[in-house]
Amino acid sequence: MAKRSASDNSKSDSSSPGPKKPRRMTSTQLDRKREQDRAAQRQSRARTRNHIDYLESLVKSLRADSDDRVADLLHQLEKKETEIRRLRGVLNTIGRQLALVEKETPSKDEDENKIQAAFKPVVGSEKRDDCQPMASTSPSPPSVISSPAEENPAQVLATDELVESMEDFPMQVMKFVESVDPVESLSVEDTNTKAATTTDPPHPRYQSITQLATSIASNTALEGRLWYLAGAILNQILSIPTSAPITVDFDEDIAIRAVFHGWTSVIERYSLDRGWQWLKELDERVYFRQSAAVRLFNLRNCRLIFLRQLFPGNGWDTLIPPCYTPQSILKRVSHDPLVEYFPWPGLREKILLSPLKFATNQFMDALRAHVTFTWNRDNTDLYTKESLTGLYRYSDLSIARLKDMRCYTMSQEFFLHFPELRADIPCDAVLPQSLFPPGLLESKSKDRDVGSDLQARSSSGKTESDKLYAQLVEGLEATLSGETSYFATSGIEG
Repeated sequence: MAKRSASDNSKSDSSSPGPKKPRRMTSTQLDRKREQDRAAQRQSRARTRNHIDYLESLVKSLRADSDDRVADLLHQLEKKETEIRRLRGVLNTIGRQLALVEKETPSKDEDENKIQAAFKPVVGSEKRDDCQPMASTSPSPPSVISSPAEENPAQVLATDELVESMEDFPMQVMKFVESVDPVESLSVEDTNTKAATTTDPPHPRYQSITQLATSIASNTALEGRLWYLAGAILNQILSIPTSAPITVDFDEDIAIRAVFHGWTSVIERYSLDRGWQWLKELDERVYFRQSAAVRLFNLRNCRLIFLRQLFPGNGWDTLIPPCYTPQSILKRVSHDPLVEYFPWPGLREKILLSPLKFATNQFMDALRAHVTFTWNRDNTDLYTKESLTGLYRYSDLSIARLKDMRCYTMSQEFFLHFPELRADIPCDAVLPQSLFPPGLLESKSKDRDVGSDLQARSSSGKTESDKLYAQLVEGLEATLSGETSYFATSGIEG
């Protein structure tokens, strides 16, 4: 029994499987195995490269988007900083004005004495000939230095005195305004307009733009009062920062209603900002007797130029007629802002060279009496009216016409006083009938051109009246060009 179990154990030990030895691969199998391993490694490297390329492209796109967002955020930050600086300036201005309000108010007599003292230096002491150029007796604000070579722009331009005069003139205008009334003399809203509700009681020294304009215009002894009425108020407005909103959505409606319905209807409908208050005074005191086209285009152009001066760089130049584009000399030399409101570049340059020559009653009275605009259509073609909103708009035809500098003209009488401006300002072609003897033009149409009429007369028999007519026209043309001695040499009695 014991022998059987021992033999069984020996058999089981011999039959139990031990650890298997790895089978040796043949050379063919080894080559196949190596090839498969290399292929797997190549595929793994390819997948890795593709994944790396994908990640790099993703990072690049994310960086690009991030750059745009960063640039946008920086732009927004810059805008916010600009707004903060503007608000700080407004707060500082309000603080200064409040400090002025707290001071003791001078009496009314002291104010009148100050106004008279400011006007006294600019009153002309002698009566000048209308045709003589303005020299040392030209009106000037206090302490304005007059150039010794005023009549010769070429000579003046080469001297230091001219540069000083051009640079000092705007500052002297501001001194003139401040001598009439302090900074707070201009309120944000005109007393004739809808007054904005405020918790602060009105200060006795506060004056509206209308009151300041009236104080200047009513002083008949002030030489060049219309110039100072326009330029002094403009300088005052541009020099005082304001937080009052400036809206332009209704500018066209305001201008058209003012011309065709009157400023009263505008005031009942709108609350005018300071720019419109100034233009209202300018329109009523300078251009009120002119045609609807002159007033309408003047209001539009002046409003846009005012906005360009108040908010430079906001694209207003694209809306302003090309003739108002400032010359390079205006950009380099300090000047009165009012100069930019004249549509004739040649006149602007002459005013810049000789500012005191044009700040006179003679020039401003001639300007408001003889300025014209070439518009041969009905006044209803100047504007359109929107059916839904009821707002007036400038018509496309009027917008196209106001871009043509040839339409900004002066009548012939203007050049009798300022013949040197004939090359700078377009002139009406038809001579006015008032320049001819009574009865001489009765048989002629008022719309006929003088030149063509003379040509028709030359082809027919000339009578004594025809000869007198031709001599008179030739004399007028010679007078307009500066040859004043023609009448004496031709034997015609003036």
